[in-house]
Amino acid sequence: MCWGRNVRGEVGQPASLTSTVPVEVPGVAGAQAIVAGRQHTCALLADHTLVCWGANENAQLGRPASSDAGPPAAVASLPPVAQIFAGGSNTCVRPADERGPLICWGANESGQLGDGKLEARRAGRPGAGHRERRARRESAIARAPAVATPT
Repeated sequence: MCWGRNVRGEVGQPASLTSTVPVEVPGVAGAQAIVAGRQHTCALLADHTLVCWGANENAQLGRPASSDAGPPAAVASLPPVAQIFAGGSNTCVRPADERGPLICWGANESGQLGDGKLEARRAGRPGAGHRERRARRESAIARAPAVATPT
């Protein structure tokens, strides 16, 4: 259930239908977790899939950027999801296997996706490239000299 101003469909109802009381969101029955960004919302379902709705100008819904989205829709190309997080106009998930890195997509003008760039990830495949960066980072950590701590 969601409620609020609903300027961009973030309550899961047609835009401009503001609700001061909780309303059912179609396709989100049995949600295990719900997160809200500035004008988008995502829900983690019991089957470890993710559905998102609301504003999508930065592809924060996990599909190609557009002005707004319709009703909640599944985010494609994700592994089973354990946790979800939302920033103002970006979204991240932690895969259920917990060995993979966070997978993030959406706005990135301040580097909030952690990919070393300052541009939004607008592709339909959230998180492309994160596994390669994680492997490089873990390799660098393994080669780093040990640091002794005083006792």
